[in-house]
Amino acid sequence: MESRINVAVIDDGSLAIQGAIKVLENSRHIHLSGVFPHVRGVYGIGEERLDSLTVIADPFAPGISPESLSEMTDRVPVLGMSAQVEQGYVLQALRSGVHGYVSKDVDPSNLVAATAAVSSGGFFLGLRIADVLFLPREIDPLEEQPARVPELTRREKDVLVMIAQGLTHKQIGNRLTLSKATVDTYAYRIRQKVGAVNKAGLTRFAVEVGLVQ
Repeated sequence: MESRINVAVIDDGSLAIQGAIKVLENSRHIHLSGVFPHVRGVYGIGEERLDSLTVIADPFAPGISPESLSEMTDRVPVLGMSAQVEQGYVLQALRSGVHGYVSKDVDPSNLVAATAAVSSGGFFLGLRIADVLFLPREIDPLEEQPARVPELTRREKDVLVMIAQGLTHKQIGNRLTLSKATVDTYAYRIRQKVGAVNKAGLTRFAVEVGLVQ
């Protein structure tokens, strides 16, 4: 029997979240472990269940601070689901560590796909979010300048950008005429240089330093 994904939802009272809950309840791939009014409720589920949990939450809902969101993303995969789709909001959520981000008008099939992706350690951006995120970034003069990019080779930068755009290692290899094993090696070297542990970390880094536009 196929194992189902254990999901908890932080309910902000919006109609969109209520709709998402219905979609999750009706999916044969999802087990809805609980619906909670705040982050503390998720932690109350118990350590053993927490280890296998994926959380869906609006990063900008009342009661969810950047600090509490960051703490939660360190412990469990979190899929951000929000009506806030402007570039600045998306970047803020990515800095807090969310493993994926979709708009609240996401269709049911993409919601399930996004949940599956982040639960398995992947990274997911809804199409609408990706379109906004990869626009040229508006620079806030009061914002700290992006950190200097580590010394990456041209090929490493090419691989990093394609990873951030959601391509698999096999797809990157096809585009660059490289074997998958070679792309694996490039990805490993990049992770070592930038201090990222997974694809989500690489994507956040690429966004932060302006490699993805």
